[in-house]
Amino acid sequence: MSTKRRFTHLSRAWYSQSALRDREFRDEVMFGLYHSDGSCEGELAVRWYPLGNQNAARLEAFDDSWSTLAQLQDVVAAMAALPHQSRSRITPERFCQLLQACGFEDTTPTQAPQEGGR
Repeated sequence: MSTKRRFTHLSRAWYSQSALRDREFRDEVMFGLYHSDGSCEGELAVRWYPLGNQNAARLEAFDDSWSTLAQLQDVVAAMAALPHQSRSRITPERFCQLLQACGFEDTTPTQAPQEGGR
């Protein structure tokens, strides 16, 4: 089964207020390789945590997604190519642009699903 590169940006999602409430991190971009049926081959997250007076990006992956990380070397290379000062201050929006430049589709659900029958 073939996969597609996709990502979602949590603070842009329609459910962001409830999803980010009481979290240690301030924002999240989930990205990975997804099948057409909605299942995923593997996914990773970049989360922004408060660190001093700014938010710092941290790459996170469960061990079953390490092979996906190995398949996304272009993303890792693009992250590494950012100037050091920019890398430490990359915003979620800028990271989403980086993913789009690497061929990822933005699948963030920005509108709540319609309630059926009402």
